[in-house]
Amino acid sequence: HSIIREIIDWAPDIIHTQCEFSTFHAARTIAKALDIPIVHTYHTVYEDYTHYFSPSKATGKKIVSVVSYLTLRATDAVITPSKKVERLLRDYGVDQTIEIIPTGIKLA
Repeated sequence: HSIIREIIDWAPDIIHTQCEFSTFHAARTIAKALDIPIVHTYHTVYEDYTHYFSPSKATGKKIVSVVSYLTLRATDAVITPSKKVERLLRDYGVDQTIEIIPTGIKLA
């Protein structure tokens, strides 16, 4: 893809991703080509949505945990919005550095 080539030619120092699917794979390609770190923000607790693709809650959770683990092992660090999501990723076996940056709005 020409956009990937353009980004490689631009030569960023770091890649930040926010999607676990198609754009993640493009970002990983760029990070590998440039030998730069990739940081990922994990926004979505996919376990809350497994009923859309799996009739079994246990099977859905296993699929989510494996896909999340396999994706995040390709990163250098992960950002989560809460301690709850950090614990969830640790339960999936993710051992990358995790930083919590809340995305909520303070109502006070």
